[in-house]
Amino acid sequence: MKNIKHLPLLLTMICLCFCIILYGFSSKSETKEHLNTETTTQTSETNETNETETNLPTEEEIINEAEDDKLPQMDDYDQRSKDDGWKAKDRLFVSSGFPSKAQSDGCINTPVLYFGSLNYALQNMTIKNAVNKTTVWGNGPRINNVTAANSGIITVPQNGDLYEDMDEKSKNTYYTTTNGDAPINGNSGSFYNFTTTNIRNYDHTNRNSLTPNISGPDALGIGDEGIKANSVKLFSRIDPETGLEEQRLVFEQFYRPNWLSKKKYQIKIQITQRFNNNNDVEVHTDFINVGNQKLNNFTGYIFRDITFIKNDKIVKNGSNNILHSLGAHEGLYAVNPDFGGKLEFKLNREHDSPYAWAGRGTRPWYFINEQFPWSAKDSSMDNLPNVFKNIYDQGDKARKDPGAGEPWINRHFNSGVSMHTENTNLDLNEKVSMSYTTHLDIKAKQHPNIVLADYGTEDDPDITENKAKFYSLKGSWFDYLNNKVDILYTLDDKNMDHAKKISSNTQTDSEMSEGKNHPWSFDIPLSNLNAGVHIVRVIARSTSIGENGEKIHHDSDIHKTVFLIDSKATKEPQIEVLSPDSFTSKNDPYTPNYELINFSGAWSDADSKTVDIFYQIDNQSEVPALISEKNKLIGKANRWEFEDFSVNDINDNEVHTLKFIIRDPDGHEGQTKFFFKLSEGKISLFAPRKINFGSHNLIPNRSVSVNPSYDGQFLVNDTRTVKDPRVRINLTIGDFYLNSNKHPSNTQKLNATVYWKNSVIPVGKKFNITTIAAPDHNNRLHTTDFSQEIDDNLSLKITTDKNIANPHQANLFNSHWQWEATDSI
Repeated sequence: MKNIKHLPLLLTMICLCFCIILYGFSSKSETKEHLNTETTTQTSETNETNETETNLPTEEEIINEAEDDKLPQMDDYDQRSKDDGWKAKDRLFVSSGFPSKAQSDGCINTPVLYFGSLNYALQNMTIKNAVNKTTVWGNGPRINNVTAANSGIITVPQNGDLYEDMDEKSKNTYYTTTNGDAPINGNSGSFYNFTTTNIRNYDHTNRNSLTPNISGPDALGIGDEGIKANSVKLFSRIDPETGLEEQRLVFEQFYRPNWLSKKKYQIKIQITQRFNNNNDVEVHTDFINVGNQKLNNFTGYIFRDITFIKNDKIVKNGSNNILHSLGAHEGLYAVNPDFGGKLEFKLNREHDSPYAWAGRGTRPWYFINEQFPWSAKDSSMDNLPNVFKNIYDQGDKARKDPGAGEPWINRHFNSGVSMHTENTNLDLNEKVSMSYTTHLDIKAKQHPNIVLADYGTEDDPDITENKAKFYSLKGSWFDYLNNKVDILYTLDDKNMDHAKKISSNTQTDSEMSEGKNHPWSFDIPLSNLNAGVHIVRVIARSTSIGENGEKIHHDSDIHKTVFLIDSKATKEPQIEVLSPDSFTSKNDPYTPNYELINFSGAWSDADSKTVDIFYQIDNQSEVPALISEKNKLIGKANRWEFEDFSVNDINDNEVHTLKFIIRDPDGHEGQTKFFFKLSEGKISLFAPRKINFGSHNLIPNRSVSVNPSYDGQFLVNDTRTVKDPRVRINLTIGDFYLNSNKHPSNTQKLNATVYWKNSVIPVGKKFNITTIAAPDHNNRLHTTDFSQEIDDNLSLKITTDKNIANPHQANLFNSHWQWEATDSI
C-alpha cells in the first residue's frame, strides 16, 4: 500500500432551523506539495446559520445587476499563470501567514493578506459584486476596492475560528492599517489604498508629461479608464518557498479616443502579494501594455493610507501619525500606542523598488480632476511638496535619511505613502514593475525584532566585485520588552548557536514602550571568501533570567541576505544560474513545483558589447534564450533572466541536464549546467471555499431535501504517470452541532442526513463518492473537474421535530467535513 499524506482543507456548511440557510467554507484550496505525495486531504469546518426569513435585501441583491457580464476565469493571456500553479477564484478570500505561539491566555496572532476590505474577504464576497457599481444606472461607487493589496493581524482565542465573519458576534480581535479596511460606521471598502496609472493623461490634448493627469480607479465618469469591470480576476497558489498561500489580482485600464477609433490604450495591472519566511508581505505590481499603442511617458502609481484600526474603530490619532525612518533609506514606519503596534514600509530592497516614494499623500480611490500628487512646497509638510514636484522628483527616496527611529516630518498629519515607477516609454507587450514590502507588528511578541536593510536573495543576490574587501550590513532593531539587545550573525552557517556578536545595544523605557527603531551596521571581511554565493544570517537577541537563575535567550526571527562575489571577467564570457537553485548536480537535482521554471543568474565578459545565450536539453539542439544581450557592465557581472521554461512535455522521473551556453560575437563561449528531475507524481485536491444550500422554510414534523450551489470547482490535479492507478474521492462528514455564544458547550444536534445519490453518507466514516480515471496522455499535468457529479448527487435532508424549539430564533450549527483524494487501495 502506498503512503498517504493528508493536507487539511476547511469546508464549512451553514444550516437553519426554521428558515434555514446552509453554507460551506474551505480555508485553503491547494495542497502543499511534497515529494512522493500520493494523497492530499483537505478538511473544512462547516457553519450553519438559522434565521427567520425576512424580506430585507441581501448584499447580492442591492448590487447593481445592470453589469451582468460573467467575469472571465482564465483567458489565453493567463495560460502561463495557470501553468505556474495559479488557480482562478470567483470570490475574495483571506490567506494566512505563520501564526505566533499561543499566548498565556491561549490566543494566537495570525497575519493575513487579502484584496479589498477584510470584512468582505472574510465574507467571501464575489468578484462580480465587488467591482459592480452600486446603482442601477451604473455611476455610483463600487462597494469594495479590490485594487487594495491589504494585510492585517487577527488574534484568535483558544478554540476560535480564524475565518469567521468580522461582525459583532466575532470573538476575534482584528488589527488593520488603512482607512475603510473594517466596517466603520457601516462603511468599508478600503478606499484609500489603491493602484492606478496615468492612462487618463492620454485622454487629454493639453496633457503635461511632467505632471500627468491621474485619477483613482473608481473616479466618477471615467469608466474603463479606472477599472474595466469584466477584466478583474483573482488567483491563488501555494508559494513553493514558504508553503503558504499567495494571491494575485489582475485588472485592466482601457481608453479609446472614440467608439470608431482603432487606437486602444490598454494596461493590464497585475498585483501579487505573498508572505515571506519572516511574515513580511511582499507586494509586486506589474504594469503591462496590452493595447495596440506605444505608451510614451508611462508611469504607474500606488497610494497607501496609514490608519490604525482595531476591530471596527479607528484608534486615537489612528489617521494622524508621525512617520519614522527605518534607516539607510530602507523606508519608514508608523507606530501607535493605542493600537499596540507598528507598521513598516520597506521601499528600497528590490531591483524594481519604487523609483520615487514619499511618506505623504492620501486620497480616496474615486478622486478626479485634481493636481494630486503634484505640488510645490507645502508649509504643513516642512516646505516639502505634497507629494512630488513632478515625475522626476524622487521624494523622500532622494532626501537625506534622518536615521533609524527618527521622524521624516516631526509632526502628526494625515499619513500615507505614495510611490510610482520611473517614467518609461512602454512598447506593446512590454511591462514595468514595482515592488515593496510591509510588516505589521503588535506588542504581543515576546522577542526582539530586527530589520535588515541589505536584502539579497537566492533568486536575486547582491553582486559584489571580486576586488571588494568588505560586505556591508546595516539595519535597525526594536524590542517592546527588553532594554538590552545584542545583534549577532553567521556567514554560510544555518546554525545560529554559532553566531558571532556584532554589537550590544541598550534603549530607554520610553523607547521600549513605543517600539523605537535603533540603527546598527557591520562590515564583513571578504578576504577569505571564494567567488560564488554566500549567505549572511542575522538575529537580535535579548536575555532574561529564569526561576533557577539560568539565562534564557529570546531570539528574533532570522533575517538573511544573499550576496554573490563575481568571478574575474575574461575574454571568454562566463555564465551561472542563481535561481531557482544555484547548487544542482546529478546526485542533487532541482525538483520543480510547477510546470514552468523561471531562471535568473549572472554573466560577465571582459570586452564584448553584446552576447547571445542559448539553452540545450540533454544534448538536443540549441534553442535561443536571450539574443543580443547588452553588456551594460563590461568586466563586471550582469544579471540575466529567462522565464517560462516549460517541463510539461517531460513525463519521466529521470535526471535531465539543461545547459546554458553564452557566446560573444567573436565566437568565444562559456557554459553552465543545471540539473533537474520531476517529482514522482502527486495528487492535488481543490474545492470551493463556500458551499450554499439555500434558504428554506421548515414545517414542524416535515423534512426538506436541498442540493448544493457554490462558486468555484471541485478539481483534482494529477501529475503521475499513465500507468498509475485510478484516484478515489472520499468524503467523511460530522454531525451538525449548535454553536451558541451564550452556550458555547451546547451539544444540541441538527436532525440532518447527507446523501450521495440514494445512499446515506454515514457520520464519521469514510465514504467513496466517485473514482477518477488515471492519466491517459503523456502531458505532465492531468486535470479532472468533478463538480457536475457533486451538483447531481450530493444532497442534504433536514427533518424537523413535531414541536420546534424557538422557531423564530437564529441559531448557528457547526459540522466538520473531510475530503480525500487517494490512489491507495
